[in-house]
Amino acid sequence: MKVWSLIFLMSVLFICCDKKDSGTVTRPPAGFAFTTSYDSIYSCYPNSNVTLSFTINVVSGDIASNPVTYSVTGLPPNVTVMPATQTVGGVLGGAFTIMLGNVPKGTDTAKLTISSAVTGTETHKIILNVHDPIDNAPMLAATYNHCFDYCQPTGFFYYNSVVTTVADTPYLIRISNIRNLGSGVSLKAWVSSVIQVPVQWAGGYKVWGSGHYFKDTGSYFRMEINDTLVSGIDTQFCTIHIEQ
Repeated sequence: MKVWSLIFLMSVLFICCDKKDSGTVTRPPAGFAFTTSYDSIYSCYPNSNVTLSFTINVVSGDIASNPVTYSVTGLPPNVTVMPATQTVGGVLGGAFTIMLGNVPKGTDTAKLTISSAVTGTETHKIILNVHDPIDNAPMLAATYNHCFDYCQPTGFFYYNSVVTTVADTPYLIRISNIRNLGSGVSLKAWVSSVIQVPVQWAGGYKVWGSGHYFKDTGSYFRMEINDTLVSGIDTQFCTIHIEQ
């Protein structure tokens, strides 16, 4: 009787132990891994912008629970970036705008840093190959028959203008007859991605300003320049419209 009781007790203990050991096994969560695609070499010009865009491919895991931070640092003088840092989650990508000021021709470098709590931090090199700006002055040289200046406080001035380049001086144009001051009066302006009018004398006025140029339909261009004209105590603020 004791033997059978012992066998029964051992069988009960065996069954209980078996049930205790057959619970759910807890495993660590799946790892997070990703790859990033972007261009590392850019050709650019002074006073221009570069867009550094990137995309993310999630290999495993959930990026929403493991956000990744991107930042651009180590830029040379006269070069800035917007934004400096961005954190990416559900949107699998982003972009930085690198803004170049008046920088010399040459090769500059910056750093793209990619970091997450799971994968750690990686730093990659960004190369900016800065070239001489394209000389757009010859593109703007033409006769413009629909020009007008709006000057405060004197009003509108309508005229024709001839825009010419200057021999042996790239990026420089002369704009004739501004404010209808006469075909022999011309305004000197430097052309890059914008138009810069340095301080100068034209038709008895001290003039300076800046503006932009645009391409209209076909091969036609137009320019809009905000300038200031000073003659003695008389000051006028004008918007020059040079149109074909």
